[in-house]
Amino acid sequence: MTIDIQTILDSKLAVAVISAIGGGIAGRLAGMLKNRIQELEYTVTHDRVGISANDPVFGSVKAVWNGTELSNLFNSTVTITNTTTKDLKDVVVKVYTGSTKLLTQHVSIKGSTYVPQFTEAFNQATQAPPGGQASAAQLEQYLSSREYKIGTLNRGQQAIFQFLTTEPNLGNSPLILAEIQQEGRRAVFKQTGPEYHGVPARRALAVGLGASLGILIGLNYLDIPMWLSSTVAMCAGLVAASIGAWLYKLAKGAVRFLVS
Repeated sequence: MTIDIQTILDSKLAVAVISAIGGGIAGRLAGMLKNRIQELEYTVTHDRVGISANDPVFGSVKAVWNGTELSNLFNSTVTITNTTTKDLKDVVVKVYTGSTKLLTQHVSIKGSTYVPQFTEAFNQATQAPPGGQASAAQLEQYLSSREYKIGTLNRGQQAIFQFLTTEPNLGNSPLILAEIQQEGRRAVFKQTGPEYHGVPARRALAVGLGASLGILIGLNYLDIPMWLSSTVAMCAGLVAASIGAWLYKLAKGAVRFLVS
């Protein structure tokens, strides 16, 4: 039994059925993209500011914050980026640590005059009573965590949280994590590393090498001199990472447009 493809294509009913199935699959995929959990990427960096040490030859060096001597002092930055396809409102972000202590802070939203504010719950939990002082538990909560509310974070926009930090356990690097405590949203840690045009090197190289392979295969079907096809393929391979980065950004932009 053989199937005549041309007969199927000439049949209006068959075309309608195939179109309906294709439309249903496309609609399902679009719905999955729209209803997926909104993931916001965040990065964390630490730059050493100072360290306390006693040297019999060169003397002593002290790292002091607010009159208190610290074993070390770091400038830590948490950057949260809205990598979703939506402009988000009322994003609640919790920044917390292990043994690392959060000291002075500076928070901002890149490209905006508005700044994230402490949530009402965090203010109430850490606020000292009228005429009194904060308890040891309140101080510990303030030094080990902060909770902010971001009124609006548009697509591609970044919320930046900078802290002076100290790590009491000598030999350990500071550890800061971020969490979004809201239904349908979560923060995903992004390892910092080499990038090409703002795209992680691994992704850019993978996409670029795939594109270069596609170019090479396409050149084999063109009636052009071998030296020309070899030159084009070689050039594509040399700039594969850049090609991959731009293709990745183009594909990501297309997805945002389709699901927005």
